[in-house]
Amino acid sequence: MDYILVKMRYQNSVKNALTAPGADADIDHNLLIMKTRMTLKKIKRKARRKRWNREVLKSSETSAEFANGVENEISQSLSKQPRQLVITQAWK
Repeated sequence: MDYILVKMRYQNSVKNALTAPGADADIDHNLLIMKTRMTLKKIKRKARRKRWNREVLKSSETSAEFANGVENEISQSLSKQPRQLVITQAWK
């Protein structure tokens, strides 16, 4: 009798196993047929990075608006950090 070897991990995925004794093969063994249930792992793809439209920054209105926005953010972040100035003065 011939056997099909399956790892214990995949033992539950074997649905059916049978022999085909009349198969046209010039060997002393019987042809073995096994049906399995196979599930493939889903491939996770990374999210694409958002591409910025740099052509928009070439217009003078948009570049001026961007520059003003950056200046406002910097001034707001500097105004929120007075404690850091006190600490640096205490270290001196």
